[in-house]
Amino acid sequence: MDFSMEEHNQTCAICLESLLKNGTSGETSSSSQTKIGAVVPCGHVFHHACYRKWHSAQERRRRRDSANNNNNSHSNNDDNKCKCPMCNVPCNDFVKLFMGSESSSSHSRRTSASSAATTNEGDDESLRLQSSRKSLDRVKDKLNRYKKENRTLEKKLQDERKLMESTLERTVERHSKEKRSFQRKHQRLEEQVKEKDAALASTAQELQALKEELESDRIKWKKHAKRLEQKLVQEMEGNTEEHLAQVREWGRRKATLKKDVVLARAETKAMQQEIDRTVELQVAERRQWEQKEKQWKQELEKAQQEKAKADARVAKAVQGISQMRAFHEIRKEHVAKLEQEKAQLAQQLQELQPKAELDEEVLLFGS
Repeated sequence: MDFSMEEHNQTCAICLESLLKNGTSGETSSSSQTKIGAVVPCGHVFHHACYRKWHSAQERRRRRDSANNNNNSHSNNDDNKCKCPMCNVPCNDFVKLFMGSESSSSHSRRTSASSAATTNEGDDESLRLQSSRKSLDRVKDKLNRYKKENRTLEKKLQDERKLMESTLERTVERHSKEKRSFQRKHQRLEEQVKEKDAALASTAQELQALKEELESDRIKWKKHAKRLEQKLVQEMEGNTEEHLAQVREWGRRKATLKKDVVLARAETKAMQQEIDRTVELQVAERRQWEQKEKQWKQELEKAQQEKAKADARVAKAVQGISQMRAFHEIRKEHVAKLEQEKAQLAQQLQELQPKAELDEEVLLFGS
């Protein structure tokens, strides 16, 4: 391909020098031929050396991008081609062109019409080049603006991350304090429960001792009544009315005493049943408390895994503590009731003892 053009109308878009000069040295070629070429299919003209450098740089960039994205199986084939520096169209080929030097000016004058047309084309190319430069400047401005926004967003992201880390640390510390507080309260409740269990065991022992004492008194009075009966039988052999009256009186008193003993047995049995029910209730409540304790431990473990729901679980644990307090109050009421029943039983024993002593004195007086 042969063509001739004016120096001031055609420049290389890569080095911005005239196409009549060598792109690498920046000086006018001394030979009759300048090494230039055209890109196929767009037709833009560049120095051969400038395009070769451009093409090498594009090849290095493509190899670097291919190494970074070697796992991407959906890459576009156009990305694997070198692109025109002017219009960014993928290049299929680079065709060498011929441009005459100053010695061929006569040939240029003979083709003035062709040169005029080429000059117009060069002006169009210059306009396109200026437009491309403006577009490049706009792209650079936009890129700088995006970089600035990116730095702002990165700083904001770092601040938010620091805030989230600080919030998370405070949350973990708060939940650790609440956990330690709950463990201390739980330990105090366990100690109180142990103290109440010991008090109930002591009360049960006292009631058992009282029951044995009542049984011993019953056996003692039974033996005493038998001896009195034998004595009265012996005295009845005298066949006196006084003895018969005393026997009848003694029979009535014996029936009354027997009735009192039966009543005392019934009360003792009822008290024992109440004690058994209380013990069963305490055992059931203790099992329920152990189940609740196990449930609280599970909730604590779950609270460590799910920090976002820790507040709700802590509230639930507080509610459980309130239930334990209510349970503690109920146990206090049961202990008070047992103390009251114990006092009543002691009072009944004190009331029965004078009657027994009076009966013994009457029997002794009658004998």
